[in-house]
Amino acid sequence: DQWRAHASFLEEQLADGRAFLQGAEATAADIHGHMNIWFAKSFVPHVTEKLMKEFPKLDVWYARVTAIGHGTPTPMDSKEALAIAQAAKPNAKRADDPFDPRGLRVGDKVNVSADDYGRDPIAGEIVFGDAHEIAIARHDHAVGDVVVHFPRAGFVITKR
Repeated sequence: DQWRAHASFLEEQLADGRAFLQGAEATAADIHGHMNIWFAKSFVPHVTEKLMKEFPKLDVWYARVTAIGHGTPTPMDSKEALAIAQAAKPNAKRADDPFDPRGLRVGDKVNVSADDYGRDPIAGEIVFGDAHEIAIARHDHAVGDVVVHFPRAGFVITKR
């Protein structure tokens, strides 16, 4: 029922013939919408094939979004990635979020953790924040000083 409701909403967005959910160009809305269809097609294809018959525009849209692709990944083992991180120096701009509803500021010591799973807190000091992201400086034993960027959506920030 939940998946069908989601699929129906997407189909309704496409009813006027637009190529993507918000018009002629793909946006973050297409990425978010695509994920649920991809998940179903990947893990319960025999069920999804039947369900998709109700949503012909959605099936065409799904193919269009899928065709965008994933870029060109470069394989890298963990040792190479750690060496790059060790050689890099943090370069994050330092800026307060003047609209932060809790008054979080650059220099505040915080823990950042996911709000759903993988809730292990990451401790650090705020170097940047806005409505979309928070960045914290921390020292990692494997790579040294780093700045870790987190989206605000889906993460909880608590002062230490």
